[in-house]
Amino acid sequence: MILRTAASRTRQPVRKVRTATAPHPLRHRLDPARVEEIPFTTRDGVRLALTRVDSGEQDRPAVLLLHGHTASADMFLLPETRNLVDVLLDDGYEPWLLDWRGSRRFPYNETGRRYTYDDVALYDIPEAVSRVRERLGDRPLFVVAHCVGSLTLSLSMTAGLVPGLAGVVSQGVFLTPKLAGRTSLRMTVAGELLRNRIDHIPVDFRKVGLRSKYTPLFALASRGSACPDPTCQILHNSAWGSGASLFVHENLSDSRPLTRTAPSAR
Repeated sequence: MILRTAASRTRQPVRKVRTATAPHPLRHRLDPARVEEIPFTTRDGVRLALTRVDSGEQDRPAVLLLHGHTASADMFLLPETRNLVDVLLDDGYEPWLLDWRGSRRFPYNETGRRYTYDDVALYDIPEAVSRVRERLGDRPLFVVAHCVGSLTLSLSMTAGLVPGLAGVVSQGVFLTPKLAGRTSLRMTVAGELLRNRIDHIPVDFRKVGLRSKYTPLFALASRGSACPDPTCQILHNSAWGSGASLFVHENLSDSRPLTRTAPSAR
């Protein structure tokens, strides 16, 4: 975890990472004219993406949304339901969404490129906050952060890298996460055993296939399940080693991803 001053950061060597590929498009049902994509590059050379949703008013306070690990800004824009962006717009806020370097929108994450949460806290969040404030002027800036987005935000705040936030809503975990002893042991041992064998754990079985070193993980997650989808089961049973489930399978909607088509002329 980082606890560094501005002076100590300037003496640290900057590690360049080649990440020039554009992110996958966001999935949403908003008018495209209201969605402004703002790409930027961090001090250590990683390409990220900010998204501003135009509220139609210039004096609204802003809310920066930080997604969790293996997710993306899409989690706040789900087109199948009334989502968090809808709520913020209706309640008088201007939503901003950050896809930090762990976002599934970035193709470079499919290769398992290594990074740490300290990198997110040192580079991604402070740079994003700075970019948002350049556009806001004196308007207040709030942050709503989920899971690892919340954890890394707590590191940035503790290190003094994002001063002056008007307020923070943290969901899932913050500065000092506490795990049960058995869960902590399981995650530590598994991390050490897999460190040199698996760079990352993919969640889409369609991109893995049967002949892959990851196939046994999908098979283990799907053992004894009535659901035929290995991708669904590795997400359902993972919960980051905590022994819990991420969702109740029976509560999932049957809706399919929306097909993007050009609007018809009327």
